[in-house]
Amino acid sequence: MKSRATALATMVMVCSGVVSMSAEAATVQVLARTGDVVDGHTVSGAIGNRPDINNAGQVVWMANNHIFIDEAIHIAPGTNIGGRIYNNVYGGAPVINNHGVVGFSFRESSPAGTLFATDTTLQFGTGDSTVNGHSLTSVGAVSINDAGMIAWASSFRDGTQSISVITTPTQFLIQQGNTISGVPVSSIPSFSRHALNSQGEALVMFADNNIRHYATQNGVIVSQGNTIGGITLTSMDHGGSINDHGDIAFMGFFAGNTRRGIFTNDRVVAVNGDVFDGLTLHSFNGGVDINNAGQVAFLGTFVQGGSGLFLDDELLLKTGDLIDGVAITGLGIPALNDSGLITAHVSLADGSQAIVLVPEPASALLIAAGLLVGVRRRFRMPPAAR
Repeated sequence: MKSRATALATMVMVCSGVVSMSAEAATVQVLARTGDVVDGHTVSGAIGNRPDINNAGQVVWMANNHIFIDEAIHIAPGTNIGGRIYNNVYGGAPVINNHGVVGFSFRESSPAGTLFATDTTLQFGTGDSTVNGHSLTSVGAVSINDAGMIAWASSFRDGTQSISVITTPTQFLIQQGNTISGVPVSSIPSFSRHALNSQGEALVMFADNNIRHYATQNGVIVSQGNTIGGITLTSMDHGGSINDHGDIAFMGFFAGNTRRGIFTNDRVVAVNGDVFDGLTLHSFNGGVDINNAGQVAFLGTFVQGGSGLFLDDELLLKTGDLIDGVAITGLGIPALNDSGLITAHVSLADGSQAIVLVPEPASALLIAAGLLVGVRRRFRMPPAAR
């Protein structure tokens, strides 16, 4: 069931080549909400808090151990996947590529290990498969690219030592102990999703001698100590994203780790202290996403309380905004496609949860065309005042 709910945006009027802005409210598309009947299944309980979206606008999300694409059940408990019976997603939310292929990890009702699949094709099982001759002992969230490659963080035992890796079903892409651009990879975080682009580059954040680096298997991209947009990074956090051009987006720290911001490898997107419609950015929650146009979606929190969903320097949705007359009380990590369309999980004051598209698809096309601007613009202090 789809509904449309009033949220914040602007209405664009183009007249004689002049773009004017009005303060009219646009709409957020609600893809699914607690209590909806979707493909014959009643959505109840918790809805997965990290949906994903592709360039066709297809959204993959999960609820009640069902994996959905838009308004259709894609994988349900009991589905046969290469002779193994799907029971529940395990290790991270499902992801979708631009061909509509879904990647995910799952377990059976009596798990002997974690299994990895694309749609109904079994790709790997930790209990019965090896990579480079090694049995994997841990699993992280899956990423997928347009070639259908899936990758995730894992580890294996080498004697008494645990070696962390980013792996596909057939090969290690990055391995602890190897070097990238001459820098030793000391460890690989297993708890976060490691983004994968269509060139097969896996993004990792690792530290060597307490200096953090963002890199792929092909080279270091950004390092602690680098200066971006006049700001020198003093640390970086996990959860970065990479696009098909090799550009990345991530959360970084500066000013002796007392300040933080969202950065790409060549620009500052937002920093704490920026003001949006009277609300001051305080921090940033979870991962970020960057599309092939270089737009960045992220989740920020405010000094005044609450949080907001951003596309570059535009505040698109925030706690307190209304969906079907009910206030938003929480926002999840956004996923972004190349048209500037974002999907995210929201929590509502009546206890329900929903998966939303924001801005609604027509507005996303205007943003991609550069016509919809100034939704809630920021005020930023000049560099000397930061």
